[in-house]
Amino acid sequence: MTKMNFPLAFKDKINTPEREKSLRYLSQEKKLDAREVNLFRDAINELYNRLEAAGLEKQEALINIKPIPTGFYRYMVANEGRYTHFKDAEDAAIEVNSEDLNRGLVEIWVTDNVAKKVVLYQDIQNQVEAGIQEIVGNEDLKIIVESSAGDFLDPNFMQTTLTPTVTKYFRPYNDDVVSWQWFRESGNTDEDRDSDQIWALDKNQPILHLEPEDFTPKVFDHGVTFICQAIVNGNEIITEVSL
Repeated sequence: MTKMNFPLAFKDKINTPEREKSLRYLSQEKKLDAREVNLFRDAINELYNRLEAAGLEKQEALINIKPIPTGFYRYMVANEGRYTHFKDAEDAAIEVNSEDLNRGLVEIWVTDNVAKKVVLYQDIQNQVEAGIQEIVGNEDLKIIVESSAGDFLDPNFMQTTLTPTVTKYFRPYNDDVVSWQWFRESGNTDEDRDSDQIWALDKNQPILHLEPEDFTPKVFDHGVTFICQAIVNGNEIITEVSL
């Protein structure tokens, strides 16, 4: 899964024709005005800053030092190892391994001499997503498809590449997709449906390169619809692209 770094630092979004073009595959209710995106970023960063401010003091955790016995303190961890002076509620020493350090920022939080290991990237991300859900409700995973040819195909150059991205809360989830499948709807006759089924047999990669023969002559009558299906965490996600 792709990491999200906090606080979010992208520049203010501006409503432009280019931005509108990049969002053309989203339904109207899923589109956010540039100002709304900026407010959304600021709300996430405010939540992040509040979480960061929850600790009263930060120090560096070292193998051979003892934590301050009373009060609440946060200790930054830079190295893996067994921190024998930092004991959890079960009186077991806190252990930090390379996997913890690779996942995010590692800290040991100590409250009245009781220690707890916290991986900040994971925990803050979970809390931010929970906060987002509380504010705007649950958002489903969705697929956004980008066409290399843009909104319109040149009749003299019937080629394009469709690139899908599974997203949720502006984060890509393509690494979590266990299977991809493309389908085609070129018409309503039995012949059209049979042709579409045969066409889809080997279309199980995320990126779809389309050549003139993929569109069929029906494209000049009523267009052709390409359907992208992704399976993520047992959920089937579908979106359509009409060309």
